[in-house]
Amino acid sequence: MNGKKFSGPIKAEWIDGEPRKMRILENVSYIDPKGVAWWAMIGDIVDGSSIPRCLWVFEGSPFVGLHRVPSVFHDVACQKRNRPYKQVHQMYDDAMKDCGVSTYSRRKKAFAVKRFGPKW
Repeated sequence: MNGKKFSGPIKAEWIDGEPRKMRILENVSYIDPKGVAWWAMIGDIVDGSSIPRCLWVFEGSPFVGLHRVPSVFHDVACQKRNRPYKQVHQMYDDAMKDCGVSTYSRRKKAFAVKRFGPKW
Protein backbone atom coordinates (compact mmCIF):
# COMPACT_ATOMS: atom_id res chain seq x y z
CA MET A 1 0.00 0.00 0.00
CA ASN A 2 1.15 3.49 -0.76
CA GLY A 3 1.55 5.20 2.61
CA LYS A 4 0.48 8.53 1.15
CA LYS A 5 -2.89 7.17 0.10
CA PHE A 6 -3.81 5.07 3.14
CA SER A 7 -3.67 6.58 6.63
CA GLY A 8 -2.79 3.34 8.35
CA PRO A 9 -3.55 -0.34 8.71
CA ILE A 10 -7.12 -1.56 9.07
CA LYS A 11 -7.81 -2.62 12.65
CA ALA A 12 -10.97 -4.64 13.12
CA GLU A 13 -12.49 -7.38 15.25
CA TRP A 14 -14.81 -10.24 14.40
CA ILE A 15 -18.37 -9.77 15.67
CA ASP A 16 -19.54 -12.69 17.82
CA GLY A 17 -22.39 -14.58 16.19
CA GLU A 18 -21.75 -12.95 12.80
CA PRO A 19 -19.38 -15.26 10.90
CA ARG A 20 -18.49 -12.78 8.15
CA LYS A 21 -18.79 -9.42 9.86
CA MET A 22 -16.09 -7.29 11.41
CA ARG A 23 -16.22 -4.01 13.33
CA ILE A 24 -13.67 -1.27 12.57
CA LEU A 25 -11.67 -0.36 15.69
CA GLU A 26 -9.78 2.74 14.51
CA ASN A 27 -10.54 5.44 11.96
CA VAL A 28 -8.66 4.98 8.69
CA SER A 29 -8.78 6.81 5.38
CA TYR A 30 -7.95 6.35 1.72
CA ILE A 31 -7.29 9.24 -0.65
CA ASP A 32 -8.27 8.34 -4.23
CA PRO A 33 -6.46 9.64 -7.35
CA LYS A 34 -8.83 12.63 -7.53
CA GLY A 35 -7.96 13.64 -3.97
CA VAL A 36 -11.27 12.50 -2.46
CA ALA A 37 -11.03 11.12 1.08
CA TRP A 38 -12.84 7.87 1.90
CA TRP A 39 -13.22 6.89 5.54
CA ALA A 40 -13.82 3.74 7.54
CA MET A 41 -14.70 4.90 11.03
CA ILE A 42 -14.73 3.29 14.45
CA GLY A 43 -17.82 1.10 14.68
CA ASP A 44 -18.39 0.70 10.94
CA ILE A 45 -19.25 -2.89 10.00
CA VAL A 46 -17.69 -4.68 7.02
CA ASP A 47 -18.29 -8.12 5.55
CA GLY A 48 -15.55 -8.63 2.98
CA SER A 49 -17.25 -7.27 -0.13
CA SER A 50 -20.13 -9.72 0.24
CA ILE A 51 -18.41 -12.11 -2.16
CA PRO A 52 -20.59 -15.25 -2.09
CA ARG A 53 -18.74 -18.19 -0.53
CA CYS A 54 -19.35 -20.31 -3.66
CA LEU A 55 -17.18 -17.84 -5.62
CA TRP A 56 -14.25 -17.94 -3.18
CA VAL A 57 -12.72 -20.79 -5.20
CA PHE A 58 -12.49 -18.41 -8.19
CA GLU A 59 -11.93 -15.05 -6.50
CA GLY A 60 -10.35 -16.08 -3.23
CA SER A 61 -11.53 -15.36 0.28
CA PRO A 62 -12.55 -11.73 0.81
CA PHE A 63 -10.48 -11.65 4.00
CA VAL A 64 -7.07 -12.32 2.47
CA GLY A 65 -5.13 -10.80 -0.37
CA LEU A 66 -4.35 -7.37 -1.67
CA HIS A 67 -8.02 -6.50 -2.28
CA ARG A 68 -8.88 -6.79 1.43
CA VAL A 69 -8.16 -3.14 2.31
CA PRO A 70 -10.04 -1.71 -0.69
CA SER A 71 -12.99 -3.94 0.19
CA VAL A 72 -13.25 -2.26 3.61
CA PHE A 73 -13.65 1.19 2.07
CA HIS A 74 -16.06 -0.16 -0.54
CA ASP A 75 -18.19 -1.92 2.09
CA VAL A 76 -18.44 1.23 4.20
CA ALA A 77 -19.21 3.48 1.22
CA CYS A 78 -21.91 1.06 -0.01
CA GLN A 79 -23.56 1.15 3.41
CA LYS A 80 -23.40 4.92 3.82
CA ARG A 81 -24.46 5.69 0.24
CA ASN A 82 -23.41 9.32 0.59
CA ARG A 83 -21.73 9.34 -2.84
CA PRO A 84 -23.00 8.06 -6.21
CA TYR A 85 -22.59 4.29 -6.60
CA LYS A 86 -20.48 4.72 -9.76
CA GLN A 87 -18.00 6.83 -7.80
CA VAL A 88 -17.93 4.23 -5.01
CA HIS A 89 -17.25 1.39 -7.44
CA GLN A 90 -14.54 3.43 -9.18
CA MET A 91 -12.91 4.07 -5.80
CA TYR A 92 -12.77 0.30 -5.22
CA ASP A 93 -10.96 -0.15 -8.53
CA ASP A 94 -8.56 2.73 -7.79
CA ALA A 95 -7.83 1.44 -4.28
CA MET A 96 -7.12 -2.06 -5.61
CA LYS A 97 -4.63 -0.57 -8.04
CA ASP A 98 -3.01 1.43 -5.24
CA CYS A 99 -2.75 -1.77 -3.17
CA GLY A 100 -0.98 -3.63 -5.96
CA VAL A 101 -3.79 -5.94 -7.10
CA SER A 102 -2.83 -7.35 -10.50
CA THR A 103 -4.49 -5.80 -13.54
CA TYR A 104 -6.23 -9.09 -14.39
CA SER A 105 -7.62 -9.63 -10.88
CA ARG A 106 -8.55 -5.97 -10.51
CA ARG A 107 -10.47 -5.96 -13.79
CA LYS A 108 -12.40 -9.10 -12.82
CA LYS A 109 -13.35 -7.70 -9.43
CA ALA A 110 -14.17 -4.24 -10.79
CA PHE A 111 -16.37 -5.78 -13.50
CA ALA A 112 -18.22 -7.90 -10.92
CA VAL A 113 -18.82 -4.88 -8.70
CA LYS A 114 -19.97 -2.69 -11.57
CA ARG A 115 -22.24 -5.42 -12.94
CA PHE A 116 -23.59 -7.04 -9.77
CA GLY A 117 -22.75 -4.59 -6.96
CA PRO A 118 -25.30 -2.41 -5.23
CA LYS A 119 -26.79 0.54 -7.03
CA TRP A 120 -28.72 3.39 -5.48
